[in-house]
Amino acid sequence: MKTESFGTTAGGVKATLYTLENKNHTVVKVTDLGATLVSVLYADKEGKLCDMVLGYDDAGAYEKGTSYFGATIGRNGNRIKGARATIDGKEWVIEANEGENSLHSGSNGFHHLMWEMKESGDNFVSFYHYSPQEEQGFPGNMHITVTYTLDDEDTIHIAYDAKADADTVMNFTNHSYFNLAGHDSGVMEDQKLQIMADAYTPVVDSHAIPTGEIVPVAGTPMDFTTMKPIGQDIREDFDQLKYTGGYDHNYVLSDKPGTMRQMAKAECVASGIVEAGNSSVYTNENNASDANKEALQNLAKLIDLRAATTAPGKVQGLTLGTVGASSAAMSWDADSESEMYYIYRAEVESEEAAANYVFDENATKYSVSRNAKYTDTGCEAGKTYVYAVRGYNSLGLGEYSDTITVTTKSAGYKFDFNYNNSATQAGWIGVNQNQAYDAELGYGWKKAPNNGRSRGNNGTVSED
Repeated sequence: MKTESFGTTAGGVKATLYTLENKNHTVVKVTDLGATLVSVLYADKEGKLCDMVLGYDDAGAYEKGTSYFGATIGRNGNRIKGARATIDGKEWVIEANEGENSLHSGSNGFHHLMWEMKESGDNFVSFYHYSPQEEQGFPGNMHITVTYTLDDEDTIHIAYDAKADADTVMNFTNHSYFNLAGHDSGVMEDQKLQIMADAYTPVVDSHAIPTGEIVPVAGTPMDFTTMKPIGQDIREDFDQLKYTGGYDHNYVLSDKPGTMRQMAKAECVASGIVEAGNSSVYTNENNASDANKEALQNLAKLIDLRAATTAPGKVQGLTLGTVGASSAAMSWDADSESEMYYIYRAEVESEEAAANYVFDENATKYSVSRNAKYTDTGCEAGKTYVYAVRGYNSLGLGEYSDTITVTTKSAGYKFDFNYNNSATQAGWIGVNQNQAYDAELGYGWKKAPNNGRSRGNNGTVSED
């Protein structure tokens, strides 16, 4: 490992730049100011080294910068509404540095602090910081270590290890900006991205505070479940993109938590660099020490997306609502442990076949946010479908619910209705006065000619 001067802070403290290089001559540079990732040099398809992360040339420029380039963010990454957090029943006031809200823990965030180089080797360097309770306003005194490792497969590992003496927030991240064609190559909207998440958290407005909902990405510009150019949908007429000037949202991973897996993938045709030099991004809670697991459990009490304390149980009360020619509505009992639900659907030959149908992980499924209801609008007339529901949160999937069977309506069917046969309602047909007539569904209240087609209580009428 190579070390060199990286300039001096405004307070006269000298910063150091640490350089890691592997057998492939891939180079990673980090500094003790903000425990920051400064540079990643990787060979493009022509063999030329290009720097794939944005940054500055010295410590002074990082101090003046406002974009958090490459920095370690903590104790809390992202925003806290009103710059206040309630922990164990007590309200803690954090610095409001973005209007009324706190962004990245305020001006004393980890990104502006000088870290101590704790340990180093040929392919790694560790930085340490002691964060007293008074530093940012969060409870507890914390010891934290951040370790950067570059292996011979050109993977960059960033590991966080922290311990605190009180329930507190531990929500760290690295704030690098990547351009796979090189930091000085210009706009990167043609580079492609895939995010293994079928839901995201929408924001209230331009202040980027989440609404608390978890919403499916399907059918919106937020959908990166398949690889697409980053700029493909960025200018769509979509409120969430307008609020934040592009993509600045949390994505909710689709896979079961607690396992090492790929979260995102990127590629650049121009440079030939894929997956940021084969360094895909992974997460794993199970590698945490006992102290870290306890910290993760404490964090789960504070963050809306990780609010569950146990995995969901079996969904109960799945019932069928309105059925039309191309749609079926259903509802179930809300589960306080579920942040999302998966709706499983299969087409079967008959209702008899549906009675013995068993779902598996390969079944067609749709993600639904917290509302305990769903209307499937993708049915075909006269078909039979079987449905089941599973709850989902950050700790895992619940059991399948009992199934329900749906046979969609065919054209020209008849229906029963309750009808108050008074003079004021003569000439109206339908099943519910609050339901306007729907030609696709084939029922509802509408004004009909006074030709005797209306019926008394529990009569039947044809679709016309």
